[in-house]
Amino acid sequence: MGQMSSQPVNDDQVEDIEHSAASSTEYQPSVADVVRLKRYLRSKLPPGLIDRIIEDASYWPHSSVYFERPFTVPFGHVEDGRSIEDAMYMRTLPLGIRGTEGDLRLLPKDFGHDGAACTAVLELGGPDDHSWSAPTLLHPCRKIEFQLWSHDQGWGGESEHRGTYNESYTWFDVGIEKLHTSPFANNIVQWPPYLLFREDLDGEPFHIQRDITTPVIPSDTTLQKNVVAKGETTEHTIVWHFLDSFDKESVEAKEACKVGRGSATVDGKFVRSMQVGDCITLWARARFP
Repeated sequence: MGQMSSQPVNDDQVEDIEHSAASSTEYQPSVADVVRLKRYLRSKLPPGLIDRIIEDASYWPHSSVYFERPFTVPFGHVEDGRSIEDAMYMRTLPLGIRGTEGDLRLLPKDFGHDGAACTAVLELGGPDDHSWSAPTLLHPCRKIEFQLWSHDQGWGGESEHRGTYNESYTWFDVGIEKLHTSPFANNIVQWPPYLLFREDLDGEPFHIQRDITTPVIPSDTTLQKNVVAKGETTEHTIVWHFLDSFDKESVEAKEACKVGRGSATVDGKFVRSMQVGDCITLWARARFP
């Protein structure tokens, strides 16, 4: 049964969340770090072995977006009085484009009137951007990590399903959008923050091709369900890797279902399908409020 909330946590939880986010990954190299390492090893090892070392060490450049944005679904009403049960929570910057590496945080104060989310420009990347080059790998995306803090309305559902993920009708899905136009025409890389959270970009200096379906109920591609009838915020961490290759009927798929994830999310296809310029969208959904 369904109303979903994704909300800022209490102040006394911030330290725990920041520790969790920091401890979930090790040192994250920049593009310049990877280029320097390759140059150093080039005089000592054959190119094929250098690439293998970098792959085995997961020594990849990264981009991360951290949001604390109050959000409840369903919310508001359209003109015919129908509740809005599907909403885009956030969008990543495009994959593998200069000026997108690094870490970005938007907090509740940033979404207020005249906050940074409405007025600022994002300038990511580092001083060594001159060494940047677009990925040429067949699969330029290697790993995606999601950290979600959310809960449902805290009541409803059959008694035997409460406290589990069974028959949960509030959940998250992901989609891919393709950015076909560059928002900058010179060497200054600036991104408007609204690109990260505004669903409708018609009339903006972006041409985006959307690839997202709207399921009626959670499907086998569901990213994560909420715990049924639990009003307290729950943290979920989901990691997808380009080498994942588990079948929908595998033990791994069944284990994913037990913790509220779709059986088709363990095959790695989503990660392998990502191409340079693609953005990931995170969608919040709720049914039967």
